[in-house]
Amino acid sequence: AEEMPSGDPVLWPETVDSWTDYAERRNLAPTSMAPLLFSSVLTIYEMLHQEFKIHTLTPRNDEYFLVYVLGAERELNSSLLLEELGCVLPQHVDVELRFVSPATKQLCQISKEHPNSVLQTGDNYCCWMDKRPHAEGARIRVSFDADHDFFHDVNHQHHPVPDFVVGLNAGLASDPEWVHTLTKLLASQIPFSFSEPSKHNARLVQNLHLPDWIRDFNDNYFPQGCPSIKLPKLQIRLNPFHGIVNQGHQTGIMTPNVSNGYLLTWNEPLQLSSSPFYV
Repeated sequence: AEEMPSGDPVLWPETVDSWTDYAERRNLAPTSMAPLLFSSVLTIYEMLHQEFKIHTLTPRNDEYFLVYVLGAERELNSSLLLEELGCVLPQHVDVELRFVSPATKQLCQISKEHPNSVLQTGDNYCCWMDKRPHAEGARIRVSFDADHDFFHDVNHQHHPVPDFVVGLNAGLASDPEWVHTLTKLLASQIPFSFSEPSKHNARLVQNLHLPDWIRDFNDNYFPQGCPSIKLPKLQIRLNPFHGIVNQGHQTGIMTPNVSNGYLLTWNEPLQLSSSPFYV
């Protein structure tokens, strides 16, 4: 417990680019194991700060950045740790993280049945956190979608369009529901970044699955001869805030699996003759 982050951090304009930077920011010994508890939190930070350059942008609603967090399961158990984002993001980058997943929806349903729940229940979401942990840091709001299992089920004519979408240890190549989510994100031109446990998983999505998904989407949504979505180039790179390495079986071969090991990101406009549409 004495190794956990404490005291006032060294805030912006200093950036956190590695575990060493984070340990220094939070007054921890470089050999401390405590930062590993924040692998998921710092992975989201890495997505927002390095992949999307969020500190250089203006949110859609001019007040705060709305970031959807998809597919969360075990990550919900450590959602309290998300306030740590307020120690590494600058003050002007206020963020709402909105979780969408079957487990998230179930959590909200359970909360509504218990009046003493710590979650503040609304009409279609539950609010878990809304605070600025440090005076010079970002304000962090965490909400849980109570109505939808998957992002592609959300009707953005009635719900705000997110600035970004992220997911942790997503397993994009292993769950067929991701097909609908990724094609919706591309068609709507919403930047996204997902972490995968291995480069093998990320390359499967880029080189094998995505071409098939895009082709099927174009066949279904764009009549022959009309402009269609071109295959995007996803960026794949090692996540500096990955967790512990585990050895695991994948497709009959032994590959190293790393929690939040690699980032798979798309953050470039697609070449479409019409404006983005929200399906």
